[in-house]
Amino acid sequence: MAKDFLGVDKGLKHKPESAAISYDAANEGAIYNENNQKMHVQIAGADRELVNTTQAQSLSNKNIDASLNSVLNLTNANIAAGAGIVESKLALNYSTTSLSASNATTAGNLATHIGQSTAHGTTSAIVGISDAQSLTNKHIDATLNDIVNIANANISASAGIVESKLALNYSTTSLYASISAISTSQGGTSGTLAAHIAATAAHGATGANVGTTNTQTLLNKSLDDATSSIVDSSDPTKQIKFDAAGSTSTSTTIRSSQTLNRVLTLPDQTDTLATLTDAKSYAIKYSIVLG
Repeated sequence: MAKDFLGVDKGLKHKPESAAISYDAANEGAIYNENNQKMHVQIAGADRELVNTTQAQSLSNKNIDASLNSVLNLTNANIAAGAGIVESKLALNYSTTSLSASNATTAGNLATHIGQSTAHGTTSAIVGISDAQSLTNKHIDATLNDIVNIANANISASAGIVESKLALNYSTTSLYASISAISTSQGGTSGTLAAHIAATAAHGATGANVGTTNTQTLLNKSLDDATSSIVDSSDPTKQIKFDAAGSTSTSTTIRSSQTLNRVLTLPDQTDTLATLTDAKSYAIKYSIVLG
């Protein structure tokens, strides 16, 4: 280490060294000038940079007593993420907020505000992104939002969505073949579909379709005796059934020859009806008055 220094009007001027000097125990206590930029002292087993008031220097291992020093211009970035500054040490100024100047800066008031469901200009519950809530008086612009998973039950019965707004894909339904058969030239328009709905002969039937209450004469029908019956108009539990028993490929015809309206009343009994030409013998239990 150079030993030269100069006496000047204001003190002693150290001759500058070109760079910092490695610690040497022989120089313990020596102060030197590093290239006219920083002052160093070799002390306590190391070469140490002296701190001054204006140079940009990084300090370590220092305890700064805030009661004896002013720490200025701290920003949020200067505060450690895990600083854990307690709320009681914050000078919260609610007087500049909509909470009201009467709300003291206590943790209790802040907790109460956080727990409120109506605040910040709302008179009803504040909406959360995942809370289950029913919204009213809202206009949701579908061009700016995605409305997903709408089911048939979500559509109002009186929505009145016009057919032109529906992406009808008949090719994936069983209706396609029937609708195409109506007329390939009609193109599946709403008029064609309306005409199809109004048609009385359709879906494979060449005669009129049968309705449950329409007044109609049926032809060429076979009613299954096991599942068909004639029922009382006011009490459908009262039934007349027919059992088409007998030999295969045969039939029995019940023929009337009335000239006036007639009524045949069947007795309330399980029995066999006798005929005029039947050769069987029957036990007569009733008096028959001839003539």
